[in-house]
Amino acid sequence: MAIDPAELAVVASRYPIGEIEHIRPLASDRPQRAHAALQTDEGRFIVKRRETRDPPRERIMASNRNAWLSELREFGVPAVRPLREFSGEAVTILELDIALEVQPMAHGLRPSDTPEAAAEAGRVLALLHDVPSPVDVTRPGVTTWHDAPTVPASLRSLAAAMPDTRAEVLTLTERYIRAAKRAATAPAKNICPLHGDWHPGNILVDSAGSITAIFDFDQARIGPRTEDIASGALHFMGEIDADPTRALDRLTAFLTAYDQTAAENRKPLHRAERNALPWLMVEALIAEVPSLAARQAGNSSTQRTLLASIDRRAEAIERAAEGIGSIIR
Repeated sequence: MAIDPAELAVVASRYPIGEIEHIRPLASDRPQRAHAALQTDEGRFIVKRRETRDPPRERIMASNRNAWLSELREFGVPAVRPLREFSGEAVTILELDIALEVQPMAHGLRPSDTPEAAAEAGRVLALLHDVPSPVDVTRPGVTTWHDAPTVPASLRSLAAAMPDTRAEVLTLTERYIRAAKRAATAPAKNICPLHGDWHPGNILVDSAGSITAIFDFDQARIGPRTEDIASGALHFMGEIDADPTRALDRLTAFLTAYDQTAAENRKPLHRAERNALPWLMVEALIAEVPSLAARQAGNSSTQRTLLASIDRRAEAIERAAEGIGSIIR
């Protein structure tokens, strides 16, 4: 899918972006989406195009999400907020149920893979979770990956479509189901708005390492904070199977900074939440398999290498589960 000239003409006519001078397509991690970077005489912008099954709800949720992002900024959380149309709408809906959204392009550096960068990510995530939203921010079609029947179903469909890697996919399916059962023993506490995709690619920092911009709130939803924490811990920890010592150092920095910041607001991580984290991390990792494998469609050798790598990471997290759960006391 690509953003076509007619859609860009709509963007130029409805949003205060100035005259378009240059267009550059951007990679998207989902086939039903398309992104483009625009250079205009007013600055640089990103246009997001996606399919939507419920346009009326899409409009409401986009408005709600923008209101929450404004709240985040007021509380010092540097969320990049999409532009509004001249009409005031937070999202443009076209025929054929296409949604278009425009945001200013943020400037900054990618975070490093150090414990200090992980700590800053944990700290800011705790601040984000402490800013309430009085309305739902969940876009239509966005759901949790935790204990979700759709994940095993997607994995089994993948196994059927990829007979050469069937054994590897079914092994990961069983890992996901076991992890979901272990994580489900923790009660769902501290329900709050979630970023939904907290990883180094969705934040920018300054030269001192402080986060200056947070973007890609497409997966924002209301849910238990542990889902965001687990996803963030997974991504900021890095590959625990390749370098366990460094990975656990980064994980410790991330979780400790989150807990300390949350404790300042009287919301420290509870024991049940801490114990659930490693199993949620395994779930978050395996839930990405269908989309990752789809990118390697037709190349069974590459797919097998990918699946083996994910299985090693999941197994390493399982082995370290007791230690991960006790990082914060």
